[in-house]
Amino acid sequence: MILVVFVVLNYFGVVLPARVNNVLVVFKVLVPLVTVVLFVASGFGSPSIEAVVAGRRTVWAPR
Repeated sequence: MILVVFVVLNYFGVVLPARVNNVLVVFKVLVPLVTVVLFVASGFGSPSIEAVVAGRRTVWAPR
C-alpha cells in the first residue's frame, strides 16, 4: 500500500511541475516575440533612433 502512495506522489511530483514549466516557457517565448512584433508594427526602427542621435526631431524625439 505504501508503494502505491509513493508512486502516486512521484507521478504528481513530476507531471505537475512539467506542465507548469511548459506554460511558463510558452509565456517566456510569446512575450518578447509579441513585443518585437509590436515595435516593428509601430514603425520603431533604426532610422528613428539615428534621427534622435543626430539631433533631428522625429515622432520619437522629445520636444
